[in-house]
Amino acid sequence: MQVGIIRLVTPEAEREYAEIRELLRQSAKRQAAFEAWSTESFKRANERMDRAEKRAELYEKRQKKRWEQADRRWKEAWEEADQRMAKSEKQLQATRKLVEAGMKMVMRITTRLDKVAKTQDAFLRSLRNGHNAGNGRNGAKRRT
Repeated sequence: MQVGIIRLVTPEAEREYAEIRELLRQSAKRQAAFEAWSTESFKRANERMDRAEKRAELYEKRQKKRWEQADRRWKEAWEEADQRMAKSEKQLQATRKLVEAGMKMVMRITTRLDKVAKTQDAFLRSLRNGHNAGNGRNGAKRRT
């Protein structure tokens, strides 16, 4: 006579067994719900990260574009400044040449004026000598 294990179980043991099975089922349901929640949460976190990465990439592109524009403006400003400096340098050189030429002209004119002054002085002396104090004698003394 074989007696099964189940037939020997008392109703109280059966109730405890049913409670344990129910607790295990509830635990399995909670485990499945937690896994579903964590999977969904992970997906949402990944989506947030993807959006954040896209925002960061867009920001980086904008910043790169701004820096390129700034570099271009700075380069243009430097080129314009170089052109202004070159123009100013040319103007200074032209002014220097004009001043040098003017100085040469003044020197030539001064030499000519000195010659003219000597000639004029000699002429005036000859006039004085000829008309003052008797026909060139005993006239004004020559000053040098």
